[in-house]
Amino acid sequence: MKTVDLGNVYKDEVTGSKGIATARIQYLYRGTQILLEREWSDNQTAPLEQWFDESRLERVEEELKAESLIEKSTVTGKFVIKQKDGEDLDVVEQIDEINRRIRVIESYLAIGKCKTER
Repeated sequence: MKTVDLGNVYKDEVTGSKGIATARIQYLYRGTQILLEREWSDNQTAPLEQWFDESRLERVEEELKAESLIEKSTVTGKFVIKQKDGEDLDVVEQIDEINRRIRVIESYLAIGKCKTER
């Protein structure tokens, strides 16, 4: 019985799907399954993560390189999140926007709590 080592690249013998083994789940009355995470590509049709029976996987010696999502902009010098449509998002602006939304939600929750306590 072959055992998959997490962190290595494997290929499913049936579908040909290839990815990095990142998780293992063992069932009481079934075989062990391995989660393969694949590289992202523009023509993505299958899910990025998929479970496969451990017995169907064979180790592949090549390395998959994940594309970096956050890069330093050569134009502005700021860190940006790369988007599929080519428009870069400023990381700091995105964090500020998330924090602003959190404050709005917290204020709504506080108002709702005050109304229920009366």
